[in-house]
Amino acid sequence: MREAAAGTATRYALNGDVRIAYEDSGGRGGDPLLLVMGLGASRFWWPQGFTAALISRNFHVVTFDLRDGGESTHLDGAGSGNPIVAQFRRASAAYTAEDMTDDAIAVLDAVGWNSAHVYGQSLGGVLAQRIALRHPSRVRSLTSSAALPSDATGVRALRYVRPRFLARMARMRFPEGRDGDIAFGLAVYRGFQGATYPAISTDGGAIWRIDGPRFYVAAAQAANATSNVGALGTSGAYFWGQGGNFVKITTDEGTHWWITGFAAGVFKVSVTHGTLRTIALGNQLQDGDFQAFLYVSTNSGSTWSFHSQLPNVRA
Repeated sequence: MREAAAGTATRYALNGDVRIAYEDSGGRGGDPLLLVMGLGASRFWWPQGFTAALISRNFHVVTFDLRDGGESTHLDGAGSGNPIVAQFRRASAAYTAEDMTDDAIAVLDAVGWNSAHVYGQSLGGVLAQRIALRHPSRVRSLTSSAALPSDATGVRALRYVRPRFLARMARMRFPEGRDGDIAFGLAVYRGFQGATYPAISTDGGAIWRIDGPRFYVAAAQAANATSNVGALGTSGAYFWGQGGNFVKITTDEGTHWWITGFAAGVFKVSVTHGTLRTIALGNQLQDGDFQAFLYVSTNSGSTWSFHSQLPNVRA
């Protein structure tokens, strides 16, 4: 029987002198699942909706910070700067991928798991492969997402990536320290943003994050697969696909979403002082323009009312 979600207090596992920060994300009593995050990120990058969905499917989820990331030990000899560029430098490594796989095993030991399902994202996907190779008895199943083969290094890795995106990331320059790290993280988020994996904000636009799996079906069904998002108060967001027949809304930081349907294509959505305004398209006229109608909602999209007909628009 799966228990309720655990607290989010940071705990630490030890691998020699290195402390690895981890947390029990919930689902105690379910199948053990270790999530391994990617390069230059922390465990807080996992979307809450994603971990909640895993827990609802009877997984007991544990996340952790890689060494030199988040709240884990930061090593003085590891260097700093753009982590994308660092992948192609010829320099002696402060530690190896095997050291990082052993960090993950230290987390399993600290949690008390003899084995676990392992899911890795990006560099975490590479490490997940290495964990399975180096410690096969500790891995129940392996999922490697958005990752290279674990033996592809240096120039050989280029066949598995998009050179234009990689070049754009490598050209970015940010100041040393916390502000620079935050700026780099936001730049990576914007770089990954796409039609089916939009960014959302739940704090009025101060912080944005990607929550792709919750949006995937809706964005793919939009007429031209264009994602548009906006903040709705301190814990909400709204999302729509231009040309589609829906507005999708959350008021609890993405835990629950609901769809408001319209009889015509959604052209634009905005919010002012908590009031949502949707411009929906009607019939297409002989000159190519569309009729436009304004609908408003004052209860976060639970109900909508027709407000007025607007001047025709060209979509």
